[in-house]
Amino acid sequence: MVISGVAEQVPERINQLIYLDAMVPNDGESAQTVCGDIWDKLMKPNIKDSLVLYPFGATRTTPPMDVPQPLKTFTEPLRISNPLARKISAAFILMTKGGKSDSGTDKMGVSRARARNWKIYTFEGGHYSMREQPGNLVRKLEEVLQ
Repeated sequence: MVISGVAEQVPERINQLIYLDAMVPNDGESAQTVCGDIWDKLMKPNIKDSLVLYPFGATRTTPPMDVPQPLKTFTEPLRISNPLARKISAAFILMTKGGKSDSGTDKMGVSRARARNWKIYTFEGGHYSMREQPGNLVRKLEEVLQ
């Protein structure tokens, strides 16, 4: 959601977008609407006092730490209408486990990337590859940028 919003604001400063196991929003959608049914199962139980607590297990006590995020960052719709943003080259990195993707989350990202004719790369590992395997992620990003 963040890189889509940034591309709307400063498309002339961006050469390529790389969505890493990410949501690919349409105009007027929020993270909540892109999530669909997954929102009620995964995120809704973690809402406390207008904040969304980290939904993926125990939080870290050392940097980088997982901190609550304002609920509105998930519920506010994103406007996607800048024609220059649509011209930015984009790629999608699909995370796999045992060579297979999570069919439940495919509709939030990779299926939308395919519909936009983006180049799709696969990468074995979990959603938090930046923590779990940062060296391998760097190599994958270098591959995408070639």
